[in-house]
Amino acid sequence: MSIAVSTVVLPSRQLAVLMGGFCLGLAGVAVLLVFGAAIDAPPAVRAALALVLAVVPVWLSRAAIWRGKSLRIDISDYGEITVAEDEACTIEGMQAGREQDAGGAVVRLLPDSTIWPYLLLLRLQADDRRVRNVLILRDCMSAEKYRALSVACHWIAAHNGQAKH
Repeated sequence: MSIAVSTVVLPSRQLAVLMGGFCLGLAGVAVLLVFGAAIDAPPAVRAALALVLAVVPVWLSRAAIWRGKSLRIDISDYGEITVAEDEACTIEGMQAGREQDAGGAVVRLLPDSTIWPYLLLLRLQADDRRVRNVLILRDCMSAEKYRALSVACHWIAAHNGQAKH
């Protein structure tokens, strides 16, 4: 059985909905703070808390949009992981027949990655020691590709302590 996998990880719609709900909740609490309905505190404290709670949703939505790019993850037969971020990695780009470049950063899977049946939190370290966190939910790709990626990550995690090929 080969662990070779090549897949495109699309941004998660479920995560976008959850973050949107969280941001709306924070904005609602900020409004309640401004009008004094949430806590009994001096107006300056309420205003400062409301300002913080109004900035956090803006920052989170900006971060969600910035991270909402598609990734191409390629895992070779012997467990080498290559990650590329490309605008052509979208469904529209694939349907239009745009070719993917084979480039990308070779990374290694760190031992503190989380591999669950419905969530993959891959902590990938490049040669320059920078760590990239990749959150993959089941709606980011087809069920078959998700399963294949999960199995490949399990295999790599189990063989991380052995000599590199």
